[in-house]
Amino acid sequence: MQAKMLADSRFGPAAIQDCPKRYQAHDSQRNRQSESDDQNLPPPALFPDLIRSVQADHHGPVPFRVAHAGLSVIVASLTVVLPAAPGGPSKVNPRDGLTYQWIPPGSYFTGCLPGDTECYGLERHREKIVVGNGFWIGRTEVPQAAYMRVMSADPSYYKGADRPADRVGWADATTYCSRIGMQLPTESEWEYAAYGGAAELPKESLVSLAWYDPNSNDSTHPVATKLPNGYGLWDMLGNVWEWIQDAGKEPGEHILKGGSFYNTSRDVRVSGRLSAPPNLRHRDIGFRCASSVWPEERSASSSVTRP
Repeated sequence: MQAKMLADSRFGPAAIQDCPKRYQAHDSQRNRQSESDDQNLPPPALFPDLIRSVQADHHGPVPFRVAHAGLSVIVASLTVVLPAAPGGPSKVNPRDGLTYQWIPPGSYFTGCLPGDTECYGLERHREKIVVGNGFWIGRTEVPQAAYMRVMSADPSYYKGADRPADRVGWADATTYCSRIGMQLPTESEWEYAAYGGAAELPKESLVSLAWYDPNSNDSTHPVATKLPNGYGLWDMLGNVWEWIQDAGKEPGEHILKGGSFYNTSRDVRVSGRLSAPPNLRHRDIGFRCASSVWPEERSASSSVTRP
């Protein structure tokens, strides 16, 4: 991944000018192994008719195990009990069963923060951003159980109902969010939520907040197992990169935020960003959803007959 290359002294600014080429470069044997791993994955779990049948019989998603050609497929409902968040309210979206936190309107400074010595020049220009409307955002990255529930598939390399869904492309992330009445957050929404109401670098150690290269054992981990930020959001840094709405550096590309289990601290920062083609489905890429209007309220308003 290009972001990890940036933390390697062998790659200077000239090495990152041509964005498409960066996905062909590998900075270590582990990176080459990553590519090999992605090319030799087991087939995704695709049993939509069976899933829908069982869900209909039980009036909702039900954990069960299916054996098919030696491949065990787990379809589960995530039952992580999240503690109450500080500040604003939170709600469970019945369409995916996940908890979403209300983030109040306000302002923050985008770009490299004063005192951040690990900025590498790809951050947005430092300026004040006013977030005029509050919004809902997932308290966790979308886990595999929820992804299976909504998409009837699980492309993830690291299997586990409560691990974040990985190997998800931008279009699939967008489709998931649309199906639950939400969308991907904008970069400003994501950064504002990620700072957790603070205007400075986190006082907690990164190891207590994020799964990243020094502590991840080269793998994703169950969501909500590190400390939450000031808004009660988990894994805004580390675990998996998160797709957002915003366009990237090259035509057709989109921005990824937050860094992942695979990255060093230089990439696991709120201001850090990576531009990637929408069909990139790496084992360290996931997402979370957001919305300025709660889905049920949007559905109710759209159903009102206009004179």
